[in-house]
Amino acid sequence: MSPDYERADWVKRKWASIPADDTFKYFGLNDLDKYLYHNYLKDIKNGFYIECGAANGIEQSNTATLSFSYGWTGLLIEANPFQYQNILKHRVSPFWVEIAASQAVNCALVSHEYKEEYIEGFFSGDPRFLQGPMTDSETKDLMASEGAGDFSAVKELEDCMCAQIKTNNNYDKKRYPDSTKTLEVPARTLDWVLASHDIEKADFFSLDVEGYELEVLKGWSPDKYPIKYVLIEGRLIPEEKSPINEYMEQNNYQFEEHVGVNNMLYSYREKK
Repeated sequence: MSPDYERADWVKRKWASIPADDTFKYFGLNDLDKYLYHNYLKDIKNGFYIECGAANGIEQSNTATLSFSYGWTGLLIEANPFQYQNILKHRVSPFWVEIAASQAVNCALVSHEYKEEYIEGFFSGDPRFLQGPMTDSETKDLMASEGAGDFSAVKELEDCMCAQIKTNNNYDKKRYPDSTKTLEVPARTLDWVLASHDIEKADFFSLDVEGYELEVLKGWSPDKYPIKYVLIEGRLIPEEKSPINEYMEQNNYQFEEHVGVNNMLYSYREKK
């Protein structure tokens, strides 16, 4: 059995919520990953994914099912150092820790214009939500507290899942009122990450970095590192008015559709 499939089997056994009959489980928000797979990705064999803003690698992941159930491999990129540790626990088998660096990267993706080695961001380290995916009982307790009018736990969960870069002038100042409570994390372009991992192309790129998406895209050279499908989280506005849409079209990508909640899907157009 190959390392990838042995690792996938190990993770399946670890997560009791995945049925013993290996019925495929989906992790994306509102089954986003299920829709993408059956409408765009199902014909890709031995696919390669990249997920930036991977959080803990499980909850709301658009690539976990591709890895666990469909034989894909890939690279997870997460700026939050606490969540990165979760990725190593939940998406990398302890029997294969020596190749962990080829599967996950702890850095914030930036544009080519950003020249510093590090960048500041708001990264929650609340231990209640950094142990990995929540159990069913924990989810019920969270919903019960929210129903009783206690939103503190919900906020902390959102903070853990939705880290933001401080230099993004549009960061949520209501969520992060104290601008001094930041951490410095390594800053890298996507080009740098791909080159350092000898990745020449990919089949699917999921990008969700809480308003910093355009800066990430400006650190990627699509002609040099083509990716077949790119899913970008962003405000739900008409694609023709979106700066991201304009940037993608300039780089030979065509808009496919709005998918799920606030996501835009693009496909690469081969040059003739």
